[in-house]
Amino acid sequence: MDETNPHGGHRKRLKERFSKYPESLSDNELLELLLFYAIPRKNTNELAHRLLRLSGGSLKKLTETDESALRCVEGAGGESARLLRLTGAIAARCAAEKKKRVKFEYNTVKDSLVARFEEETKETMWLFLIDGKGYILAEIPYAGDGDRIDLPVGDIVEMIALYKPSGAALAHNHPSGMPDPSAADDETTAKILKMFTLHGVRLYDHIIVAGRKTYSYHYAGRLAALNHD
Repeated sequence: MDETNPHGGHRKRLKERFSKYPESLSDNELLELLLFYAIPRKNTNELAHRLLRLSGGSLKKLTETDESALRCVEGAGGESARLLRLTGAIAARCAAEKKKRVKFEYNTVKDSLVARFEEETKETMWLFLIDGKGYILAEIPYAGDGDRIDLPVGDIVEMIALYKPSGAALAHNHPSGMPDPSAADDETTAKILKMFTLHGVRLYDHIIVAGRKTYSYHYAGRLAALNHD
């Protein structure tokens, strides 16, 4: 406990509760905890109550309230008001992101992949994790080294544990030349295919982009061939 902060013990307990059981915190306690980061030395419980009264008990409305109105609440300074608005802005971005979910299908994603790799001068690979309905859960970039890209086994296992995907897909670029796969591409694809299969995750495709041209392991039948090797 921080002996210079008389509220240190309470803050520590509330933080630990949130880390272990976030659903157990009431709206007021969540707000109180958030305010710790704007008001480091004072009790924020009463301020949390006052702020919730301002918004009629709605956390969403509170984080959408103008900073000038928030600063009028007793005990709420500029940093508290800014933190609340920042929280609202992040929540809004997350909600918008959720609405823009995209299915991973070759004809759906190939144009966006061409645009994504357009200015890349080095080989870069993206790993896409996909849910049971075919929607993209996460997009993770990996930089290449020379003419080869290796996805660390530990990273992939960690991502599978975190996102629990049903499927996955790969996409990488050939900065010069054609999109036809090299022997190193086949080796990388076979290695990753085996790794995902061991974890019960289906590898949908590996797409290679070169300029405006693309190659799909799935549509070329090459992925099925690797799967039976």
